[in-house]
Amino acid sequence: MLEALKAILRAEEESPGAGWGSTLGTCLARALGGKIVTNDYNLNKVAELSGVPVLNVNELANALRPVALPGEEMRVYVVQEGKEVGQGVGFLDDGTMVVVEGGKRHINTHLSVAVTRVLQTPAGRIIFAQPKSG
Repeated sequence: MLEALKAILRAEEESPGAGWGSTLGTCLARALGGKIVTNDYNLNKVAELSGVPVLNVNELANALRPVALPGEEMRVYVVQEGKEVGQGVGFLDDGTMVVVEGGKRHINTHLSVAVTRVLQTPAGRIIFAQPKSG
């Protein structure tokens, strides 16, 4: 354990701007042969660059979300207006945002929609859809 603390102090001297928390965690993990589990994007990058195995919980959650493909039908509860004129926005149980074209008039109702496209962003996934016809 003393060697691990010495390694941390050496790393802090070598890269003082890296941030104490990130340096401490990665140095401890490296010295003890451990791994890091985090939801912090910056810590994830520091650990990767330091060669420490890391699992980002957000990436894991995104990987476990069900896939939505164009043409797939689903039901969504439209809760608010979207950014563009006429859009409505709802959310799936896992927190995925669903933007419904022409959905503004369906706010506060459940609506059957057809997926038109899916956009993956750093913050998560956004599904674009249109009300199902007929």
